[in-house]
Amino acid sequence: MAVDPLTNNKDMIKEADNEPSALSNPDSIDILISGITDSVVMTDSDGDVRVFNPSAEKLFGYSADEILGKSARLLMTAFDAQRFHERMQRHSRGEPTRMVNMGYKEVVARHKDGTTIMINLSIKTIALESGTHFLCIANESTYDLPTIDDLHMAADHDSLTGLYNRNYVSLELNRAADRCRRNPGRHAAVIRINIDRFSGMNEKYGYSACDAILVEVAGRITARLRKSDLACRLSGDEFAILAYDVKPEMVETVAQAFHSRITAPMTIEDNEITISSSIGVYIIDGKIFDAEPILLKAGAACKVAKRLGGNRIRIDTSSGM
Repeated sequence: MAVDPLTNNKDMIKEADNEPSALSNPDSIDILISGITDSVVMTDSDGDVRVFNPSAEKLFGYSADEILGKSARLLMTAFDAQRFHERMQRHSRGEPTRMVNMGYKEVVARHKDGTTIMINLSIKTIALESGTHFLCIANESTYDLPTIDDLHMAADHDSLTGLYNRNYVSLELNRAADRCRRNPGRHAAVIRINIDRFSGMNEKYGYSACDAILVEVAGRITARLRKSDLACRLSGDEFAILAYDVKPEMVETVAQAFHSRITAPMTIEDNEITISSSIGVYIIDGKIFDAEPILLKAGAACKVAKRLGGNRIRIDTSSGM
């Protein structure tokens, strides 16, 4: 667990819920970071470094002269650099993002010598006369860096729920479609699940509780799977199940079993919560060979279910089943 090292400095930085702390002029930065022993990096809205304190020099290996005015992406891995850019863009558009003003997160950073380091990172917005800036406070994590096995796990699995991710299920969908093509009369099914009105739940219960809901849903899906089937988290509140060797006439019964298990009441952070879900199903018969169109077919059926009010199952009939 990441530990907030600035507990004793909490009066120096204003906690905010997606609202920037206000500073009247750049001189206020010196006051803000005085006495902070952690690494402090401040960037402008374009991601260029404007403040780089001595602790940051020690942590990342760059001198302030080397890094000031350059992109903060130099301090990140390629993956995290892209994610940072996307989330900063979302924040600039006023969209919520868990990376800003949301406490400490463990991320992998990059040292000047090219090695990776695990850090605890907190990003807060501050308002200067020249515009909104991002104040990044970091300290080296005590956790070990990921092993090769950890990296393989991360490549195929969703980090929150432990389910397979979209990349992995796409490969399996291609294989399933090929098997159905080579064996006429053999079928598989994609069951795509979307939690109804999940964004409203984020606002009502908070991100932590909603993460717990996603983990609970993943557990319920896993408990209902046959050994031959697999489940994945596609993104956000979307899940998918690949059911092998399923008879077309039984697909609705299978989908209903998952629906009933998911929508049973659950207790999350002392709140009894009941969710509903929209489910779209596509039966794989070998006529479509690629994973993406198959997922789109199931996704289109899911969207129809949502348009009809949600909390229901819709089966795509374009395969003629």
